[in-house]
Amino acid sequence: MTFKKKCLLGTLIFSINLIHFFLFENFFDIIIINSIIFAGYIDYKKFIIPDTSVIIILIVSLFNFSIYNLIISIIIFLLLVNFYKKKKMGFGDVKLLTVLSLYFGYEIFFIIIFSIILILILNFKKEQAKIPFGFYIMFGVLINLFMRWFYDPLQNYWFPF
Repeated sequence: MTFKKKCLLGTLIFSINLIHFFLFENFFDIIIINSIIFAGYIDYKKFIIPDTSVIIILIVSLFNFSIYNLIISIIIFLLLVNFYKKKKMGFGDVKLLTVLSLYFGYEIFFIIIFSIILILILNFKKEQAKIPFGFYIMFGVLINLFMRWFYDPLQNYWFPF
């Protein structure tokens, strides 16, 4: 990676964190954003999801623990293991989506839908044998967070009860 690309990527990450911190002030989301951007970038370049990102997201998820999220995480894990056994996705993607479901709960379904839509749009005519799913999960998480940040205030405004 050239110096120019590293600077652009660093600026992008810094800008997302700065906007998030001043507008929404959720420290755990900032850690999730940094970890998922790191995992998505490494997956795009090397087709592996680093365990460090998965462990960091797992630790953050434990601070946001609920039994409901644990049940969703178990369901997601059992569903994704079938895809792993059929060689449709790697086990790093399974681990990443499982720990993300611990943090996001039911929102993981939106993240998966956003990721699949992006894969279909961006790889429509490409016949790739391998697709870096973690890269698209990264965009799914970012889209989900931005939608949550902007939808929740509107929801509280229109439905205050």
